Amino acid sequence: MRADSDDRSSYSRVSGHQQPAAASDNRAFVPTAQMLTGDFTKFASPACNGGSQIKLNTPFVDNRIDPSCSAGSRWRITSKLPKADDACGRVQYTLPTNTDESQFVRKLDHQWSASQSVFGRYIAPKFFQQPPYETSGVSLLTDEIGGRDNLAQSIPSATTTC
Repeated sequence: MRADSDDRSSYSRVSGHQQPAAASDNRAFVPTAQMLTGDFTKFASPACNGGSQIKLNTPFVDNRIDPSCSAGSRWRITSKLPKADDACGRVQYTLPTNTDESQFVRKLDHQWSASQSVFGRYIAPKFFQQPPYETSGVSLLTDEIGGRDNLAQSIPSATTTC
């Protein structure tokens, strides 16, 4: 290389992708409309318990309970749950994962003289995942994992002398 030449190289690039995904293999049990009225007979039936009838303990009588015994905030929380898919209270739901990933790369090469050069690199990968609770329509069943907002940075550099 010639020492009197202006030999500089600079390069930048940003790449990334967004990936919305929803896995619907999550299952849970939520109160049904019948349970909210105090009637747990279907929930305790053989159809919901692998062929065995269940007798619920006190304060239940014949697998029923006075709705006034469980009134208040315990039932209001059900408004934050999805509706049951069947009489047993089973529900299959999605756990949305909206991610945004990007990577910024900056490259710098500079020849100071015939015998000395410098180079540097800056790499900044970023990963953002919104909490599923925020994107699910505020269902309490999706509150099991949080979101992520990560940024890693790396700056290697060196000089060479020949």
